[in-house]
Amino acid sequence: MTRIENILPFAPRAEQFLADAVAATGLSDFGDEAFPFREGYELFLAELDREGRLSTEGAGATETQIGLMLRARLATVAAWKANPGYRDVEIRRPIIITGIVRSGTTALHHLMAIDSQFLGCRTGWCVLPVHCRRSRHGQRRPTTSPQRRRWNG
Repeated sequence: MTRIENILPFAPRAEQFLADAVAATGLSDFGDEAFPFREGYELFLAELDREGRLSTEGAGATETQIGLMLRARLATVAAWKANPGYRDVEIRRPIIITGIVRSGTTALHHLMAIDSQFLGCRTGWCVLPVHCRRSRHGQRRPTTSPQRRRWNG
């Protein structure tokens, strides 16, 4: 697939993507000091321009994903700062499920998520961070931040 010439390059729009994420979430701290990401972000955009070979549709989808990931970054940094105790939570025996496509990994993940001793990360939770609390039955359930509610608007 050849790159279509009318696609705007990504790298020169790096600051605009950041500003759009700030406007969408009402948050402004990307956590550069404690959680650096700027160098990787700029390299990613430069490589998209250099090697991406995206169609018009692919470029549009990629731009949408960039916006979602930057919003998630803002929400995650806000959650880390609001809940500094996350660093003190011990994860004693993590279970990591991997496998090739269509091998049953998602089914296994869903089966394990039914058991209250496990807390799996749903895809949406990865994109839009949430805090977890224990229900009256001891199960951990996500709670939604005000930023997430506004974001999903």
